[in-house]
Amino acid sequence: MNRVILGILLIIWVSTIFMFSHQGGEQSSGTSQGTVRIVLENIIPNHLTENQREELIQKIEPFIRKLAHYVIYIIGGILIYSFMTTFLVKRPFILSQIVGTVYAITDEWHQYFIPGRSAQITDIFLDSFGILTGIILTILLQKLYNKIWNKKTETKSMK
Repeated sequence: MNRVILGILLIIWVSTIFMFSHQGGEQSSGTSQGTVRIVLENIIPNHLTENQREELIQKIEPFIRKLAHYVIYIIGGILIYSFMTTFLVKRPFILSQIVGTVYAITDEWHQYFIPGRSAQITDIFLDSFGILTGIILTILLQKLYNKIWNKKTETKSMK
């Protein structure tokens, strides 16, 4: 059952990345700027002029785009690793990193063919680091869960 749920979540993740990557340059930039605007409205003081807000948006947008790459691939690392462990494969850590990196490469290759977009090696590295982060987070959370679960099991058996 977990394998089916994780498989569905992986399909949703891949589809989401494909959808964002398939946006033209202007549309993709508009999505990023819209996100930055929402964040700014809730964080930045209202005393900024409209020009100051626009300048700030232009400065922050590249960072937000890179952060989005990283975060969405952290989610991918969690999903890929979790999915791989349901198959009891040897070395799921390495296999998950390879699968995630290959997907990052194909994603950038896809963007190469979209008007106004480009393929960037730096995004592949950032995405791969996101995959690695997601895998490591998952392993750490699994170890923490097992440690807590084993303590509860030991306490119950002592009673």
